[in-house]
Amino acid sequence: MVAFVLFIIIHVTMVIIERFPENMGNIVLGRGEGTSLGIAISLFAFYATIIFIIHVWATAVSLRKPRLIQNGLDLLIVPLK
Repeated sequence: MVAFVLFIIIHVTMVIIERFPENMGNIVLGRGEGTSLGIAISLFAFYATIIFIIHVWATAVSLRKPRLIQNGLDLLIVPLK
């Protein structure tokens, strides 16, 4: 598992260091052209992954401590009303 994680980290680093826009175009679109679209799709996938992780975390916390989440949301929402 450690070797696999190191493999992924090394290769992602290589993609970022060496011609990032062209590499993302190749990875996402299968060709080097349209690199801005490749980067845009990659950023969207990154942001969607972050949102998914936050959602899973927030769901787990709210199921374990519903009153804490209710009080926290009250602190945020009541002043906005």
